[in-house]
Amino acid sequence: MRIEFRSVKYTEVACDMLAYPVFEDEPKNSPSRMWLDKVTRGVFGGALASGEFKPELHHTCRIHRPAGLKADRLLLIGAGKKSQFSLARLREIGA
Repeated sequence: MRIEFRSVKYTEVACDMLAYPVFEDEPKNSPSRMWLDKVTRGVFGGALASGEFKPELHHTCRIHRPAGLKADRLLLIGAGKKSQFSLARLREIGA
């Protein structure tokens, strides 16, 4: 397994699995949530609405062949509260 951090557009990353952190206290109409729902053609919003994914710390949801992305799979990762996010938390959820 090889883990990389890249500062590029998510839609342009071709890989086996792309991780996307989601904060539990982020509003449903936040730009990042709305963008991800638009890119995945509603799959992200559907996973939230159905309860399949809860953005609480360490909760995950794997989406196979996500529409709008070049990645084979999209891994949604609950990143906890945004105010408590740090480099240590990023390393923790990345592991």
